[in-house]
Amino acid sequence: MRSTPNPKARPIRAATSLAARVQQFVREAQVNYRRFFATSEPDLFPKIIERLTTAEAATYDIADLKSRIEKIHTADVRTGHRMDSSRRELYVEGARDRRFFSWTLRDTLAPSASVREIAFVNIAGEISGGERGRLFAFARLLSNSPANIQCFADADCDRVLNRPTPARVWLTDGRDLEGYVFTVDCLAKILQIALGADSVVPSDLLTEIYARGRAVGVLRIMSERTALELPFQVMGWTPPGLVFRHHCASWPHVVWGVSTQPKGESEMNATA
Repeated sequence: MRSTPNPKARPIRAATSLAARVQQFVREAQVNYRRFFATSEPDLFPKIIERLTTAEAATYDIADLKSRIEKIHTADVRTGHRMDSSRRELYVEGARDRRFFSWTLRDTLAPSASVREIAFVNIAGEISGGERGRLFAFARLLSNSPANIQCFADADCDRVLNRPTPARVWLTDGRDLEGYVFTVDCLAKILQIALGADSVVPSDLLTEIYARGRAVGVLRIMSERTALELPFQVMGWTPPGLVFRHHCASWPHVVWGVSTQPKGESEMNATA
């Protein structure tokens, strides 16, 4: 008894080379390209074929191509969230911020959630303010998007200067992420476990950090308000009397100290 062939079954085709399959695809697409391409731009495929077969070299504007690619990349992020509504992403300024959240959250981070660096998102146009500026620009692009995306950035001087913050941006409680370390418990752990400096009192060190840091903070705010653009990121600075004493015989034992004596050859300057 002969079995009735399934009308919905795919026809059995003889194995062919990749080159032959590409040739057949192009030939069939030339007849009716709408079977293979869905686009809002009319006659897109004929334009592609024309570019491939013409002897005239095409000319491109580099800035225009770069802008198009960056816009496509940002659109891809939003499209990915539309396709997967459970997807959640937190974008941060850099690798240190990402490592901080990864270490803090550890196994509690949901499988559908991730922490990403803003450096991996291409954003069209010239943006000032470094990675923080790019993070803010990305947040503004997503202002009307349903994507589950949030951004985390250093507060810097924004609260003091009453600067507006994009809706999708969370700011640190203090000036920056490093400020979360300045507690007695954190400093005690660093001093005792990492540095082996049992003789240093954490609360005294914290008081000293606040006293010296406040002057630097005022200077940074003044630089922001008057557009001095002082180079804090690249400038080495040693507060008067604040030194590292490096004991070579017991490295990594490093002791913070305050001294009015001239620095010796075995001392390393602390930088701001």
